[in-house]
Amino acid sequence: MNNLTEVSEIDFYHNGWPPGFRTWTLKAFYNNKEICCVNNSESNNYLKYVKFIQELKKKEFKLRECDRVRLKSGEKGFMDSTFLKFANRGHLCEIASYAGYSKDDLDNMKNRNNDYQNEFAENTGLERNEFEEVLKVW
Repeated sequence: MNNLTEVSEIDFYHNGWPPGFRTWTLKAFYNNKEICCVNNSESNNYLKYVKFIQELKKKEFKLRECDRVRLKSGEKGFMDSTFLKFANRGHLCEIASYAGYSKDDLDNMKNRNNDYQNEFAENTGLERNEFEEVLKVW
């Protein structure tokens, strides 16, 4: 993903329904122009986050590290990365499939080189330290 352009700004907000029933909208901008909007309902916000990353990738853009951290920080109640430790194999398979990876790809992840692992982490919105934690579950 090194060949992708970083967005210059993001915005995210929900429709106001109570937690568990909210539909979040994630938007990315480049030079004050909206380049991507993801606002469909997903079973959880991490899936929406990965879908956002993939939609940006299709348009040859990617999130900045500060955007990834912000989206996972718990700000506005969108997502809290501390819940990643509760992810099970089923969750990981579903998240990986949104990013174009198969169960076989995941089963062999520990044997892959660092470049492949880093690409996987970026495609699934994980920082390297988060990826290392996920590998422990796998």
